[in-house]
Amino acid sequence: MPYNPFFEQRATEAASYVLSKFGGRMNYMKLIKLLYLADRKAFENWERPITYDTYSSLPRGPVLSSTLDLVKSKCIDSDYWDYFIEKKGMDIELKESAIFKKLSPVDLEIIDSILSEFGHLSQFDLAEITEKLPEWKNPGASSFPIELHDLLEKLNYSSDDIERIILDIKEKYTLDLVFSK
Repeated sequence: MPYNPFFEQRATEAASYVLSKFGGRMNYMKLIKLLYLADRKAFENWERPITYDTYSSLPRGPVLSSTLDLVKSKCIDSDYWDYFIEKKGMDIELKESAIFKKLSPVDLEIIDSILSEFGHLSQFDLAEITEKLPEWKNPGASSFPIELHDLLEKLNYSSDDIERIILDIKEKYTLDLVFSK
């Protein structure tokens, strides 16, 4: 079972929601940074992420790994993402708005708060902000994963809380697999 599972539908819905707030098109790195900040805030507020993605340190700060792979069409074959979203040069464009089946009003509230605080910034400004987050380590010209345990530790969760949160995420993933079939 994955350590920190990825829910493509949740990531697609979140990306669709953000894109809809920006006229349906924006720089793809800005989108990735805003979604990372939303996942991080969800962990801070509710002990769970929005996208359930994995995270990586890249040269310009932390990112949602699988979502970035979807954007760049790397390693992930996705009819779902591709139905709603497409990359056009350095931008990402909403082809059709996703129907929100997985995101809750609380998820959307967190995304709205991130957009209110950071949505006016460029991808370069967001990179500078995310490079200052304690979980990010400069990978040089490479990348490396940000382990969920390390992220939660940087958010000041206790060891017991970290174990509980990770177990809850694994249980949610299992339940989603069972009930989505």
